[in-house]
Amino acid sequence: MATNEITSVVLLMVPLLLLSLFAAVPPATAKLKTSHIRFDDFNETSNPRKVLQVNSPATIHNDALQVTPDSINSAALINQAGRILYKSPFTLWEGQNDTNRVASFNASFLVNIYRVDNSTPGEGLTFVVAPDLDLPPNSYGEFLGLTNSTTDGNNTNRLIAVELDTFKEDFDPDSNHVGLNVNSVRSHMTTSLTPLGFQLVGEGKAANFFNVWVQYDGIKKVIEVYLAPQTYKTDPTPPIPANPILTSNLELRGVVNQNSYFGFSASTSNATQLNCVLRWNLTVQHYVNDEKQELERIGLAVGIPAVVLLSAAVAVLVHYFPKKMSSRRSNRQITRRMKSLPGMPGAFQYKDLQKATNNFDKKGMLGRGGCGEVFKGYIASEDLEVAVKVFLKGQDDFFSELTIINQLRHRHLVPLLGWCHDKHGKLLLVYEYMPNGSLDKHLFGDTNSKPLSWDRRDKIISDVASALHYLHNEFKSRVVHRDLKASNIMLDSNFNARLGDFGLARALETEKTSYIEAQGVLGTMGYMAPEYLHTGKATELSDVYAFGAVLLEVVCGCRPGTQIGEYNSLVDWVWALHREGRLLKAVDRRLKKDYPVDKARTLLLLGLACSHSGASERPKTQEIVQILLGLVPVPHVPSVRPPFVPPVFIPESPDNTMFYTSHVGSGLTPLAINPETQRPYSDSLAEEPSPAAANPQPSPNDCHQHQQTANPPPPPPSPPLNKNLQNRNPILLNHQPPPRIPNANHSSPSLLFMLDPATTTDTDTTYFTSPDHGSGWTPLAIDPKTQRPYGNSFSNRCTSTCPCLKAQLDSCERDKHLFGDANSTPLSWNLRHKIICGVAAALHYLHNEYQKRVVHRNVKAFLLEVVSGHRPGSQIGTYPLLADWVWALYREGQLLEAIDNRFGEDNVAEEVQRFLLLGLACSHPTASERPKTQEIVHMLFGLVSVPSVPLFKLRYVSPPVQMGRTTSVRSPPPAQRPLRPRNMDHVRHQ
Repeated sequence: MATNEITSVVLLMVPLLLLSLFAAVPPATAKLKTSHIRFDDFNETSNPRKVLQVNSPATIHNDALQVTPDSINSAALINQAGRILYKSPFTLWEGQNDTNRVASFNASFLVNIYRVDNSTPGEGLTFVVAPDLDLPPNSYGEFLGLTNSTTDGNNTNRLIAVELDTFKEDFDPDSNHVGLNVNSVRSHMTTSLTPLGFQLVGEGKAANFFNVWVQYDGIKKVIEVYLAPQTYKTDPTPPIPANPILTSNLELRGVVNQNSYFGFSASTSNATQLNCVLRWNLTVQHYVNDEKQELERIGLAVGIPAVVLLSAAVAVLVHYFPKKMSSRRSNRQITRRMKSLPGMPGAFQYKDLQKATNNFDKKGMLGRGGCGEVFKGYIASEDLEVAVKVFLKGQDDFFSELTIINQLRHRHLVPLLGWCHDKHGKLLLVYEYMPNGSLDKHLFGDTNSKPLSWDRRDKIISDVASALHYLHNEFKSRVVHRDLKASNIMLDSNFNARLGDFGLARALETEKTSYIEAQGVLGTMGYMAPEYLHTGKATELSDVYAFGAVLLEVVCGCRPGTQIGEYNSLVDWVWALHREGRLLKAVDRRLKKDYPVDKARTLLLLGLACSHSGASERPKTQEIVQILLGLVPVPHVPSVRPPFVPPVFIPESPDNTMFYTSHVGSGLTPLAINPETQRPYSDSLAEEPSPAAANPQPSPNDCHQHQQTANPPPPPPSPPLNKNLQNRNPILLNHQPPPRIPNANHSSPSLLFMLDPATTTDTDTTYFTSPDHGSGWTPLAIDPKTQRPYGNSFSNRCTSTCPCLKAQLDSCERDKHLFGDANSTPLSWNLRHKIICGVAAALHYLHNEYQKRVVHRNVKAFLLEVVSGHRPGSQIGTYPLLADWVWALYREGQLLEAIDNRFGEDNVAEEVQRFLLLGLACSHPTASERPKTQEIVHMLFGLVSVPSVPLFKLRYVSPPVQMGRTTSVRSPPPAQRPLRPRNMDHVRHQ
């Protein structure tokens, strides 16, 4: 046989034999096992250290786990952190199985958190699920023994914790709360204990004992925390309370390690306390391998004929040499490519870098990012300290960074010294070492270290601005950094700032103003501009937004995402201080008064200007440098932070016009927006006659003509775009309806939707809308015949428990009484009053009294329609909408002119006036200004007054995209114009 034929036969035999091996050996499966661990006390005679890992300074003393030291010597209590964990890990899910189930667990423990000498307590105690038994370095203070200033918030932490927090940090709600932490000490969810009557730390020398239960359901993916006080240490454990104090959805898979450890952590700062656990019961339903099946697998594996190994060896020999030659060719091509890049520094030998970094010792790791790891090294032959970046993901990230940084030359950029590509394909870049580390280490590192002086902060800001100006304007290609943040700003031996980490940086092509990443939006939350989050387009002005975040971070000493009081972010807080005329209160309090007032005010205003929600309103880097030098003043900063209005870009528009809209189905026609001024084109809209002017409108009496049709009339179409807009080929936010939802068994589809996306069953289907990366809204299931969402069986259960709701849902043709036969008897005010109150009660039930919050999504502009006898979309005179007309009458002091003249009852004028004001309040363009259903019911019955209604209807603006809780700033309500009483007999119905 020829050699190639033998090779083909061997290659054919190998996979067949391997298939027979795997077919003969059944796959290993894991089964659930329940383990119970019980510590009624921690007496040393029972030797609890045999099964518990005690990380010093934690101890086991006085029959308790002392998670931080229990010495009465205060010096031993300050700035301590400890962990005590059960030594054996638990497997929380089954191998690579795609089942959704994970392990369940139930932990209960008795704690005593005791203040020393009646001092301020701090910081807190946690129950933790951790990836290993190690205690992170420098995890004292606010980090609760969980993380430190470098690792906090990283997904690589792989932990969750339930904290009992006794010290208020900037991001905490108070100093007495329970929180759920995921990879960070900034809690995912918190519950304040003070309103519940619980105080974790007793007053004076009183000892407070609390029983804590932490329960996790691995099927429902829900964690619950319960709390109950106990008078004395020796009292029996009370029953678990009926209601949890904290409940949250939590998917363990992907957050913690598959094999994780359970236990406790705690920390102190300058504020100290004793963190004691007096008893602990732990039940874990975890996964274990079937030992019998494992033995069978081993026996079968050993019994497979040795010919498999022989065939595999032959296959290796056959493939080894061609693969080796291919690898060598690939390495030579990469080396040639790097040497051909212009401005490339010299190459380092891999063995030299390996020696310089002590074989890439983890102790010398300076940091870790999405692309690779950075190690400190010392090259003795050149007496040179270096920072070596080892790429982990292959060539793409390596060349992305290399092609940007290799030609950049600026005194405030981290210099590239060389590169390395070894024979095994490893890729490394060598940078100059920055002895003072990153900026964030000096801002948020050791609390006992001396804070950065004002002069150094001012110099750092100027250095970074100079580097950014170079990237945007002075380099031959405009470069957007896309990851400007404090941790990427390095400080040399003289505290000069150097901008580094160009892994996400991209050079903009000629004639282009933005860059779109195919993988989606990349960067760090808090530093990413709102338009970048919305469109994925990185521009020079999105870099300016990140610079503004860094500027405020440096001046204020707070991270951009810090929640301060009621404000979700640092910029919101600073803007509020600016509005109140107290801007200098934002300066880092560690500076005390050691800073120039005028320069501090200038920098804070510049930070706000760079953080403007409208990209075109931000200063460019050239202007920023001039402002920092004092050559030009800071641009005007409005007292209230403008909301972000998301653009919809029009690719075919020759003048790069953008269209703004609020959301799908809002009924608002998109406007043509000038990208320079961020305002609508007034001329282009005025040039074309509106559809209303081109076509005669029906008389007002036509509002009451009833159309005899088999089906309810469809909603009126949106007004057509004028020619200027039509010629721009606007891209509207259209959706393709998904497949029909099963069990839609109602002839009149309901538009009820439950706001509980966590639970979905065959009989309790949940539908909800949420933001999405495409159009901004998730499509709903639409019946193609009726163009309405499909109904579901949920409406039966709701209507059976609320008569008001059933009456409201069953009266789908009630509008015939308002707009039917003109000769029929009109609805009296008593009937209208009853209908309005019934619908309000039904909505209140849906929103507040049913077991889940429900949104109806098809309640029309109901109140004004019933009172005035006009459809919401009726054009009345020059007003295109009913609400606009009523608002105009209110502004003119003639609100009662809006009443339907067909029921003419003089003695109800005051009541009708209240209903009309309530209708305007419910029609407020700003959602946060509208009353809730509970308030509406009280207003309808005259129990509370209607909120103040502005004289002019405000323009609707889409709210800014924010993480976490949103905060609305309410402007002072304008004084209401006194309403002129009217003669009901002389009402002209329009």
